[in-house]
Amino acid sequence: MLNSIVHPSLLPIMSTSLTSAAWRFRARHSESSKVVKWNASVYGPLTTEKKEFRLLRVHAGFRGSPIVASLQAYSLDDAPEYDALSYVWGEPKFVALIYINGAKFFVTKHLEKGLQHLRRPDQDLVIWIDAICINQSSSPERGEQVAHMETIYKSAHMVRVWLDVDIDGENPAVKRLASFPVANASADDLGDEPEFWLPLEGYFNDGYWNRLWIQQELFLARRHVFHCRDVELDGHSVDSFLNVLMFRVSGVAENVWSDLHIRFDLFSHTKMMGYLRDRERVPLIHNMIMTIVLKVTDPRDRVYGLLSISGDGSRLLRNGLEISYEKSVGAVYTDTVLANIRASGNLDHLMLAARHPPQSLDADADRPSWVPDWDTMTQTPINGKPQERADGRVPLPNIVIQSIDVAPGQLKVLGVPVATITHFYKSPEVSVRDETIGAAIQSIYAFCEQASSQGATKTKDEIFRHFVHTIIRSKYSTKVLPDFLSAEASIFEALQDLIAGTSAFSNLNRTTKKGLDPGVFDAMDPLLWQVVYGLSLVVRTNDLAFTSGGHVVIMFKTFAAVGDHVWVIIGSEVPMVLRPVGGDDLRWEVAGACFSAELARGQALAQISGQESEYNWLGLGDEGLTVPAEKYKQVYFASKEIWLA
Repeated sequence: MLNSIVHPSLLPIMSTSLTSAAWRFRARHSESSKVVKWNASVYGPLTTEKKEFRLLRVHAGFRGSPIVASLQAYSLDDAPEYDALSYVWGEPKFVALIYINGAKFFVTKHLEKGLQHLRRPDQDLVIWIDAICINQSSSPERGEQVAHMETIYKSAHMVRVWLDVDIDGENPAVKRLASFPVANASADDLGDEPEFWLPLEGYFNDGYWNRLWIQQELFLARRHVFHCRDVELDGHSVDSFLNVLMFRVSGVAENVWSDLHIRFDLFSHTKMMGYLRDRERVPLIHNMIMTIVLKVTDPRDRVYGLLSISGDGSRLLRNGLEISYEKSVGAVYTDTVLANIRASGNLDHLMLAARHPPQSLDADADRPSWVPDWDTMTQTPINGKPQERADGRVPLPNIVIQSIDVAPGQLKVLGVPVATITHFYKSPEVSVRDETIGAAIQSIYAFCEQASSQGATKTKDEIFRHFVHTIIRSKYSTKVLPDFLSAEASIFEALQDLIAGTSAFSNLNRTTKKGLDPGVFDAMDPLLWQVVYGLSLVVRTNDLAFTSGGHVVIMFKTFAAVGDHVWVIIGSEVPMVLRPVGGDDLRWEVAGACFSAELARGQALAQISGQESEYNWLGLGDEGLTVPAEKYKQVYFASKEIWLA
């Protein structure tokens, strides 16, 4: 029996008289005190010209016996049929013993357990596993192999997902999930009782779903199956279920289904659906915004893990970005930004910059203030993709691109100084899950009242009105604006009731949509809900400011302060808050991005181009105030040339 399940290369090492129990004891305990990450002796060199990669052949065996396998290199152009594994590495302790090419090799317990469940008793399993098939101790090889991962996952016969989750295959919810319709699925397929699906909570809360690399692995898979120990779930059925469930909870009155949304953490699961399916339209930096809630072990993988499924990935590689684990995190993020500037011809990345206290060049030379720190980012800006542009759609001047290699760590830009910040409201660093919309909107109004009483040029009601319009423009599609303007009087009347605490909706929880008597929430005007939800969300996730020019400004958790300067930078879709470096007006650090309806549509640049100085910033034009092409040179000449440090 033993000879049939153990690879011949191991027979001289182990006694053939060992029972299955003894096998397990030796495998788990003989080397348990010695933690070895990788046995480099199993790795031979790979030929770059042949696009070689390795495949693991897991030899047939019964569960509980040692994992015995062989590792061999193949060309991507001439490889045998194979599967690929998608999983979480788990606790980074390499204490589980397997055997590869007759040598001892240590992996994590999580991976060894997965191999025990995936291994077949009667035939070998050929599979690609990143932790084994890539020599993790070689940074150059890691970079080369990550560049091949798109082809590896696309070419795999099956992507097998290992989830160490114990679910009951006989449970009705599990059975229905396993056979959930893929074509023409609808909310009717979910039934009328959300509680029916609660047995799946443990499955959907596994740490696997919060991992960034699964974006690529599942997106590229031709077929995928989830292995939950002894239960298998078809990947397309799971995808279909998540899509339908997301649609089911989208209604504002779906309180019970919304609870299921929170329990299943659909916000994380849907990151791999929707945005990333439309590969031709979604650029890397936008994908990085949409996946900041997901986890990576190596911060550089926030770039590398999304390159192959981003519409501009190959273009960025042609414009100077390279996959290299020998570079620091700051250098990789900086290279990503510079490649994006060359490839896209814009500075839209600036809206994500300076999510840290501004540093001097000497203190933070590895990542200047104009480069986002995606590793510490925890939320997306108020306007993930603005409908309008503050730069009036004036093209990025060549002088910016030409300056990229002139002064490392610095970026030359052209812009227009607008005003300085005179009043500032720092949103609290607290959890607001249980806060009511009434309390949140009262906080906004209190700041408006403070700004007005301390010398602002607008009354508190005028400032508040500007905030509301700014949020509508920044958070919602321009399609919402006409409806809002047509109902503006009634909306502001309802907001005043919320401020006074006399509204029937004052105690509504903005997260759970609870806190009201039955039926009251259902009677709420959907447009009013969009407005009050947007206001309540913004005041607790953004900072509020007022400028010397009378501008109402919203900033996403920046490190801006009174005295900082608001600029409109050519090439940036939103205005920026800058701070001078070294006491001069030539070098500036980025304190953060901001948004103002009074600056969002190109007004600042339109004025210096000689157009009319009076603008209806509440107008309905989808394209905003676009500076005519014949005025570009005039704008460039009138703008100020500065360096961002």
